[in-house]
Amino acid sequence: MHVKKTYICLEPGEHHPAMCVLEKYSEKIGHLNPTFKMIYDVRTLEALPSGMTNIDMREKITARMKTYIMGDIRCILGYTYITEQAKRFFEGTSLKPVKITVTGEEKSYKDNFMIYVPYSEMLHNMDELNAQDSLVFGPDILKSKIIEDDDLDLALLMTIWYAYQDTEHA
Repeated sequence: MHVKKTYICLEPGEHHPAMCVLEKYSEKIGHLNPTFKMIYDVRTLEALPSGMTNIDMREKITARMKTYIMGDIRCILGYTYITEQAKRFFEGTSLKPVKITVTGEEKSYKDNFMIYVPYSEMLHNMDELNAQDSLVFGPDILKSKIIEDDDLDLALLMTIWYAYQDTEHA
């Protein structure tokens, strides 16, 4: 198993912050005529305490990024429910996050330094990966909890969407 990229998403959330860590790698299928398929492995999906400060959130992301020193890492920051203070705070950090806002529009688009993505498009990407049997969840991730928690749902969907769209090779 060769990890190509790691994606770490922080969704400040409407109710509480949420973090998702996904590893994207290629997996060899077959022995005589091997083929490769991309695997999207959700390693972590956690609700963070609702009273976390911006500094604590940044430290949590930075600490998580340090555990993946040997790989290509992308930081994603959800802008759907972010406060103006948090926007200014994260703009001044070395994380250089990809900024994603979830919309109700029909198509995704990029405007300056922001990516706007329809919720339906994110769901479509997740459904596509499930149909290809390419989406894997770590043993500690309860799928029932994702469905019940909008902030976890957004963190997961943004991470999957961006990893799916990110076709650069490490």
